[in-house]
Amino acid sequence: MRRVSLGSLLYRRALGAALETVAGIRAGRAPGGSVPTYAEVQALSRDAGA
Repeated sequence: MRRVSLGSLLYRRALGAALETVAGIRAGRAPGGSVPTYAEVQALSRDAGA
């Protein structure tokens, strides 16, 4: 596994999306946005190993 910098844009964007989701759920809203399936995530890890 490669190291992910805590300053990287992708990490900060993912963290921001998680915090927005939590805030929305607390406010009674359904989570929005796209969510990859487990199969799509697994395919990404297989592709990275190639």
